[in-house]
Amino acid sequence: MFLRFFQVLKSFLKDEFFEGTKVFNRSYTLPDLVAFILRRMKEEADRALGKEIDSVLLGRPVFFSKVKSQDKIAEERLRKAALLAGFKEIELQFEPIAASIAYGVGVLSPEKVLVVDFGGGTFDTCVVGMHGKDITHGKRSGDILSVGGALVGGTLFDRVIMKEKLLKHFGKNATWGEKRLPMPNFLMSSICKYEDTHRLLTRENIDFLERMMRFSRSKKEIGSLISLIRGNYSWELFGEIERAKIEVSDKPSSLISYHRDLIDIDEDISQKEFEDIIEDKLDEVKKCIDDTLKDAGISSKDVDVVLQTGGSSLIPAFQKMLKRQFGPGKIKYQEPFTSVARGLAIAASQNGK
Repeated sequence: MFLRFFQVLKSFLKDEFFEGTKVFNRSYTLPDLVAFILRRMKEEADRALGKEIDSVLLGRPVFFSKVKSQDKIAEERLRKAALLAGFKEIELQFEPIAASIAYGVGVLSPEKVLVVDFGGGTFDTCVVGMHGKDITHGKRSGDILSVGGALVGGTLFDRVIMKEKLLKHFGKNATWGEKRLPMPNFLMSSICKYEDTHRLLTRENIDFLERMMRFSRSKKEIGSLISLIRGNYSWELFGEIERAKIEVSDKPSSLISYHRDLIDIDEDISQKEFEDIIEDKLDEVKKCIDDTLKDAGISSKDVDVVLQTGGSSLIPAFQKMLKRQFGPGKIKYQEPFTSVARGLAIAASQNGK
């Protein structure tokens, strides 16, 4: 029996070609899937407060997509999901601004704060002017000097690890037949995204791989690929990749270990290797920070506080980058997984949501 797991649904909101999926032969749109989560949250809030809550303030990245039409589609789908969940009044707030609201409670001195929100799917920034006054009000449009965003996040790093470290275990370098034909690129690119791997489970693909295995010296690796597809093990494997990624953020190295059917992986990854393979992505993050400062009309030396949040902000290479640019004394940390939600709650309460 196959189970279907869903993750990073927010990242798919912008995909105009992804209308929905089938779960146990029942069709669901993307707003349907998001609404499952929002509906449960609404039910818990209704129960806790003893009344029906019909308005909501939702966080959103600065950019779902840099393409305006895709960004609009994503926001429309998020709003529709909230309606399906039972909310009647819906407002959206940029997530780094929400993080600044959580930080700003009790800050009474004037400060220029750069917020960097480095999550699973996106990297978001804003520059906020703290004026030594109550900053918990709503959208804070008068305090926001600039916002920015890049489509870089922890999920992308998982895919990079899969590509650079593990594809060799699934036949990346395999050839077959008298002409020594290579492994098709679409198979390798598909298994670099766990959400795409299940689509490879077709009779045509399995027949091709079994034929390829008969005429290849890389039988073990191709067999591992067949097992990955047939067993629907991609979710588990990426869970192991994420675990190793988190561990290598605290330790010099980690072992990616996964054994299922014909899959037999024990692959070391060092912190240095991880930093090397994500270097170009961190360059995108650095550019986003620089652009946000430029839009605010300030430089790094004008920033009083650099506020970090989001799970990916814990990556040592990212922390080193911030300390080089701003100095360690300016770096402050918020709880990486709850500060945005806390800021949204504060803003919603001020607005009567």
